[in-house]
Amino acid sequence: MKLLPIYLKESKQHFSDFGNTTIVRRGYTTFHTHHLKPGAQFDLLGISQSEGLMEQGLADPTDAIDPDVQLAGFLLRITKESGLHHFYYHEVDELPLTQFVATTGTYRNIVLQFKTGLHLNIENAILEFGIDAFGSVNLELGDTEVHFKVSPGKESANKIEVVGYDLHARRVNYNRRPR
Repeated sequence: MKLLPIYLKESKQHFSDFGNTTIVRRGYTTFHTHHLKPGAQFDLLGISQSEGLMEQGLADPTDAIDPDVQLAGFLLRITKESGLHHFYYHEVDELPLTQFVATTGTYRNIVLQFKTGLHLNIENAILEFGIDAFGSVNLELGDTEVHFKVSPGKESANKIEVVGYDLHARRVNYNRRPR
């Protein structure tokens, strides 16, 4: 089952301050989800489960994260010289190198190192810049952290920052056996 972070007031520090939440229904449980906040450290498993999901058997305390985790996309805030803000969501899940890859260590850690260049037309001006994303996910504990770095291009009068991101991740439980 896909892991969807649940936006609650207790966990809102892990979510972007920009954009609107999305309402999702899983079984008979309805909740809000939202873009994750770059640089925030959190337990992806922990913020993706609720009592309702547990009662339905859709989540379990012994769940882990499937190793096939990908960066799905990121939300950009572009501030023009005039102070006007533009928001742009860039999907990247089909691009190469958006996949987290395994490392060695005590726990099952996977890491992300992603780099792309973007060309956007904002108010008839072409913006060129680079985005670097790097981070890690612990598959057993759920510890997650992703950072972004924006490299300015030719158009340096604009402030460009990544203010949110999404992951494609699924929960898995190797302890459960089919009956």
